[in-house]
Amino acid sequence: MVSDVLIEEVEGLLNRGYDRKSTSLQALGYKEIINYMMGEMSKEEAIELLKKNTRNYAKRQLTWFKGDERVFWVNVEGYRNKEDIVENIVRYIAGNVSLI
Repeated sequence: MVSDVLIEEVEGLLNRGYDRKSTSLQALGYKEIINYMMGEMSKEEAIELLKKNTRNYAKRQLTWFKGDERVFWVNVEGYRNKEDIVENIVRYIAGNVSLI
């Protein structure tokens, strides 16, 4: 859900003279809300576009990380707490265990 805080933040930036075409306002969330604020789409359409763009960004991140052999994935299911996860990762790095 998009918080009104994001809309207020974008409004504040535009009121301070930031150009909607500036690189910083092209970030995920900002450009969609600006489209809404400029009357180019409804709030609901902007939120749906933001959700879609977020999903697409997440997919690109996963693709990027899957191609990097330095990255290893940890299935955190089955661990009781964060400390156990960290302990197992440290032991894995030391070569003492395999990750689940």
